[in-house]
Amino acid sequence: MNYTDFISSNGYICTESEFEIAKAHAKNKLAVIISRFGDANGERLEDYYLEQLIREELRAERVSKALFEMQLAGKEKSRIA
Repeated sequence: MNYTDFISSNGYICTESEFEIAKAHAKNKLAVIISRFGDANGERLEDYYLEQLIREELRAERVSKALFEMQLAGKEKSRIA
């Protein structure tokens, strides 16, 4: 799966670098899932499963970044006061 295929099939907006990072994390996560729980009769080997993991990674990264920025903003406010 490449960036263009992901964007066209999901309509999910992200940069190509965000996609590549999320894809690498999703592939690692998928390998762990399969090693622990199996491939569910091939179900976890389907493209849609990896796409779902990529979307989850993108959301998690965005939430993490937003929370980090909020934390920094809070520290800046406390320095000013």
